[in-house]
Amino acid sequence: MKRIEFHKWLPDLAPRTDKLVRVINTYLDKGRYKTLWGVHELTSELDGTPLIMPYTYQPGEDVYTFVGTTTKIYRFNPTTNTVTDISNTGGYSINKSDATWNYTIYGNSLIFVSLDEACQIINPYSTGNASDLSADAPKAHACSMFKDHLFLGNVIEGTDTYPRRLWRSGKGDPTDWTQSNSTGCGYYDIPEWGDAITAIRTLGDSLIVYLENAIYVINELGPPLWFSHICLAKGVGAIGPNAVAQIDRDTHIFLGRNSIYMLRGGEVRDIGIGISRYYTNLIHLYYRHLTTSFYDPETKNVYFIFYTTETESLPSRILAYNIESDSFTLMNADFVLLSWLLEPAATIDSLTKLVLDGHLYYTIDSAYYNDIYVKIGGVSANKRISDRSEPTKTMTLTTGEIDFQRIVTITKVIPLIDNYENNVTIRLYSKINSSDEYKIKEKTINSRDKACLFSTGRYIKFEIEVEGNHDGIYGLDYYVVPRGEI
Repeated sequence: MKRIEFHKWLPDLAPRTDKLVRVINTYLDKGRYKTLWGVHELTSELDGTPLIMPYTYQPGEDVYTFVGTTTKIYRFNPTTNTVTDISNTGGYSINKSDATWNYTIYGNSLIFVSLDEACQIINPYSTGNASDLSADAPKAHACSMFKDHLFLGNVIEGTDTYPRRLWRSGKGDPTDWTQSNSTGCGYYDIPEWGDAITAIRTLGDSLIVYLENAIYVINELGPPLWFSHICLAKGVGAIGPNAVAQIDRDTHIFLGRNSIYMLRGGEVRDIGIGISRYYTNLIHLYYRHLTTSFYDPETKNVYFIFYTTETESLPSRILAYNIESDSFTLMNADFVLLSWLLEPAATIDSLTKLVLDGHLYYTIDSAYYNDIYVKIGGVSANKRISDRSEPTKTMTLTTGEIDFQRIVTITKVIPLIDNYENNVTIRLYSKINSSDEYKIKEKTINSRDKACLFSTGRYIKFEIEVEGNHDGIYGLDYYVVPRGEI
């Protein structure tokens, strides 16, 4: 008996191996491949193309998730499963070919920015609509709150475009855009390295400014200089304002033009070795700035949702990176955005049962209870706000081609899968010569059974399809009988 353990998916490497060369509709959790979750739609269809999905939380207040589309900004109420159009008068007109929404939270305000629209400000805890932040604020591609300043990058001032300009508001006032040494309001033009600013995110006590091909770190100095600007890396950058995932206080994982990277401790590491060529060939060149990211701390997965050349209407793929196993998986984008769907505050008196789970975080005092880590949701491919349901997709894992150097017969295949009672489909591809067409034998078995396939050849590869809930598949055992030398 021989065993194949499913470790990293590395599609860029040579296919004649027992490693995985194809993974569809699966994600990694504790070293096991699990079937992708299903979609449970909660609302009616949203107008426009969904672009971002921020959420806000404040103890003792209602918790809301927001969706920004090419034409609207919506507030979602998870208690009633309803959406409210809170767009500014007239709505919006974002051309997704060259613009998107980006957002930041500044105090009790949620701020949206775009190159196609004036900066918008929202009070998440009121029923009011979005409004223009300030007549003096430039339009911007990226934004972040840092040291009590609102930073805007890649800006349009009137009719003039400044792709490497980094503006900051007056300290403590995101509506103050009058240059002043006393308030710290002003701008800095990053040198020619790196083309346009693509993203801005905090990292520890610094601000990280991503360009297309460079990364800058911004540190606070205080008046009169206010901030320092230092180039951290050249030849690497982020592809869009929402393509940078914040893992913890000191770690970013982001998609670049040529690979996937991790920024930690001031060092940039290429984590896309073995998959970067596959990823860059798959992503849509003209819509890569629309890529969004989401981090799930429970499973340690970062999800990047992006457009491919297959369709231009909505994102069609999700690339997941599992931090614990340093491995990637791929899935079809039934969710075109991912975010947290949270529950509002409830009084202690209204609770009939309280169960503390080790991976949930609770804030409890005499007035209220709040669970700020309830469930992952998003926007479905039907443009409806949704939460996750039981797995409905078929997970597919395919190995590379194994050259046994002789004619062999594969007699039995046993899937290695935890806590699963449903059926598993095993496919065995075999051929005598490398130029032959594959002969395919297939059998659907109970997960605890052996698939008796009896297929003969020199070149063999395996494929497994799994549906429904389980605790993960991690490999397969197979029996091989030598038949002779070639």
